Amino acid sequence: MTRYIIKRLLMLIPVILGVAILIFTIMYFTPGDPVKLIAGDTMTAEQHDQIAHELGLDQPYFTRLFKFLKQTFIDFDLGTSYIDNSSVSQQLFTRLPRTAIIASVCCLLQIIIAIPLGVTAATHQGGFLDSFCIVLAIIAISVPSFWIAMMFILLFSLRLDWLPSFGIDHWYSYILPCAANCLMGLGSTARQTRSQMLEVIRSDYVVTARAKGVPERTILYSHALPNALIPVITHLGTQFGSALGGTVVIETVFSIPGVGYYMTNAISNRDYPVVLGGVTLLAVLFCLVVFLVDLIYAFIDPRIKAQYEGSQKKRLKKTEKRGKAYA
Repeated sequence: MTRYIIKRLLMLIPVILGVAILIFTIMYFTPGDPVKLIAGDTMTAEQHDQIAHELGLDQPYFTRLFKFLKQTFIDFDLGTSYIDNSSVSQQLFTRLPRTAIIASVCCLLQIIIAIPLGVTAATHQGGFLDSFCIVLAIIAISVPSFWIAMMFILLFSLRLDWLPSFGIDHWYSYILPCAANCLMGLGSTARQTRSQMLEVIRSDYVVTARAKGVPERTILYSHALPNALIPVITHLGTQFGSALGGTVVIETVFSIPGVGYYMTNAISNRDYPVVLGGVTLLAVLFCLVVFLVDLIYAFIDPRIKAQYEGSQKKRLKKTEKRGKAYA
């Protein structure tokens, strides 16, 4: 398993570097002049050139790219904001817990709600419950999260006055953002669980268990569901990344001072260090979650265990043979 872990860690490096280079290239060629937003339209040409030189905006593409990669991955410094001259790293890590809470609650809701929904749909294939669950999943996938967020504000905040419409002042301030952000993931996870359960419950070992008189509940939750959840776990890992990305919209709608809201304001103000640092941080978090999912997948999937344990035994045998030959 050590070889598997090292291999997965090494695979993260080109992904993170690729994301960093891609977002830097996009921001470099994006129209707009951040110097005008910093100094205003009343500055002279000399002042403009001086500020651009101080920020390094007058340097060529590859020079700025090399400095960005060195500063980010070697110095572990995400730079300084153009607008308020604050540390991007400090601002991001201060706001990160709010974003992480929203994404984590969304994934937890998917586990609690979507997986039982998919199991119910699979066990009642072709029936009313199956059709009802499929319709709910399609609606959840199709409706945009920002529209749902605004409908929640109109209903639960303005009309019923049950929950706050903006900010994070209490624990219940997370209810509407998390509910709006998790709907799309609920639908896709329910459909994934349903398709995997339909495949598993037709397997030979399930048929054999039924023939032996094993209770249906035991068959579903002790035999079928653990095997069906192996692909679903991978799906949940990608959904966590989607939930992190979705907070950019949700935090803007609910005015939550998280990473997404911070990056949205930075994009409007051409604050390049904040955008570059925020996207890079989210990419690192997403890769770490995928890495953890791969580890869980390796521990619960006997095929991966057998593959790497078998290769390790072969290497040991080769080493023993070489030792005997030299002896």
